[in-house]
Amino acid sequence: MKRTLNILGIVALFVLGSIGGQLGIEATRAAFWQWSTSSSSNGNSDPTISWIEGMPPSVVNDSGRAMMARLAEQFADTSGALTTTGGPTAYTVATHQGFPNPPSEGMVLGITFNVDSGASPTLSADGGAAAPILSAPSTPATVTANVPYTMVYRSAGGGGWLVRGGGGGGVLGQIIPYSGTTEPGTSLKFANGQCISSTTYASYWVLVGSPAPGGCSSGQFAVLDLRGRYLAGLDNMGGVAAAGRMTAATTGCGTAFTSIGAVCANGSQSHTQSVAELASHAHSAGIYDPGHTHPTISQQSWWQVNSCPHCGLGGGGDFGGSSSGNINENGTGYTSIQVDGGPNGRNVTYSAGSSQPMPIVPPTAGVNYLIRVQ
Repeated sequence: MKRTLNILGIVALFVLGSIGGQLGIEATRAAFWQWSTSSSSNGNSDPTISWIEGMPPSVVNDSGRAMMARLAEQFADTSGALTTTGGPTAYTVATHQGFPNPPSEGMVLGITFNVDSGASPTLSADGGAAAPILSAPSTPATVTANVPYTMVYRSAGGGGWLVRGGGGGGVLGQIIPYSGTTEPGTSLKFANGQCISSTTYASYWVLVGSPAPGGCSSGQFAVLDLRGRYLAGLDNMGGVAAAGRMTAATTGCGTAFTSIGAVCANGSQSHTQSVAELASHAHSAGIYDPGHTHPTISQQSWWQVNSCPHCGLGGGGDFGGSSSGNINENGTGYTSIQVDGGPNGRNVTYSAGSSQPMPIVPPTAGVNYLIRVQ
């Protein structure tokens, strides 16, 4: 009887010790985040687990099973299986562990959002205060529905849920090559010049400079139109001095390539070369004319026509030799001639080509482009 009372007394002391040790850490909670990185502090840090010195054997199995439950809760809260409610700006989520308010520094959540986010989204965990969802400190993130995100809580700057790895589904205004054929959500729009709401997409409207509606109706504005166009960096990217690589009137864009959406005035998929664009060159065409010899003439020499009676010039006198002229031999007219000495005569040049436009595009594969507008 006395032995039984002693055992009951030990159990009672264990229970009282556990309760007393828990008063400073929200005694009604039992969660993974209550554990300490110092092993000596974990004797009774969790109200459902006891590893205190002198604990009765009957408590060991309960503590072991409770640890397994805590680990399973941590897995469930970080795996992405949690789904939010609310949105698109104010989201809420209920965890398995029961997060404190505000969350502790470094607490991690794995969440799948129920709808695409709007501007400057926030998250409230377990009924706590709403904290901003960020892609970087003080930078609101955008999140896409049905995509798992891992976020870590940071207290700096007033606190917020920082999307691990940054991005938060992409930076507002980001352009993304896309091999799909339908828009994957309301936060991603095809870059095809379409009109979108300046109210629904107010943050993006401000980002691109609150442009006038242009060809859109009131309350809307147009996104970039990248149909059939390549992308190139602005000549003055980031506000630095213009590099002058895209602006030349004849050899470049012929456009001030200094603002988002600038389009090359000289841009084309084909081009017809002009004579001025050809490299400097000369043509030679041999004339086989056996039986007589022409004397060598040049721009500065004079040639007695009588020495070539069959050239069809008629009469005597001198003819000024030149690389251009109209010498009619055997009834055939030439618009240009150069004559050198030799047994068989020499060169004639004449017109060729068709002025057909030539393609100037590289080997290209077509894709869609998306713009993140939320």
